[in-house]
Amino acid sequence: MTDRNIVMNAEFCAVATAASVDGMHWCLMGVHIAGNDAVATDGHLLLYAPIEWADDQQPELHGAPVADQVTIPGKLIKMAQKLVGRGKKATPAIIANNQAALHRDGQVMRIQQEPITDTFPNWRSVLPKPDQAGAVQVIIHGNMLQRMADVCKIVGGRHTNAVRLTIVPDTNPTGATLNPIAAEFLGDDDRRVSGVIMPCMGPDN
Repeated sequence: MTDRNIVMNAEFCAVATAASVDGMHWCLMGVHIAGNDAVATDGHLLLYAPIEWADDQQPELHGAPVADQVTIPGKLIKMAQKLVGRGKKATPAIIANNQAALHRDGQVMRIQQEPITDTFPNWRSVLPKPDQAGAVQVIIHGNMLQRMADVCKIVGGRHTNAVRLTIVPDTNPTGATLNPIAAEFLGDDDRRVSGVIMPCMGPDN
């Protein structure tokens, strides 16, 4: 790696989904670069992942080195995602501060957005500490989270749309609880559906 340009890979794009879009918090409307981590939040969901720094294989796409503690505009990321395509023909874009570059129709295409200069909040201060006393870990399949979201769409209302989870600590070799998780889906007018979510031993179980 000769510079600090970012590969817009799957992890980076996933982090970008947590960026704010309401226009009220300008500093949160993008992906923040903190050392080797990319982080985004809208104040309710925070996602972060290690950055894949671009190598020398596509030097024609590289731009100015990405500065530490800079925030990449969310609009720039969405524009680049629409242009790179999907599946096997997808070509990841290279991010350089407020500019993205990609190959399209045999040419190098560059797009820009207004940079975000507001200060990003101290996101590490809200990270839970898994090793602290009383902490409980639980593993749930991703499709289960989607099913929970589907229930929320049915039960939830305009003012109330939430899930209350009750997790009971347990001890097993994986360090994660295997006890059933009580779930209560809440909606307007006291609508509610109760249920139980079964955790798993690991991501492959």
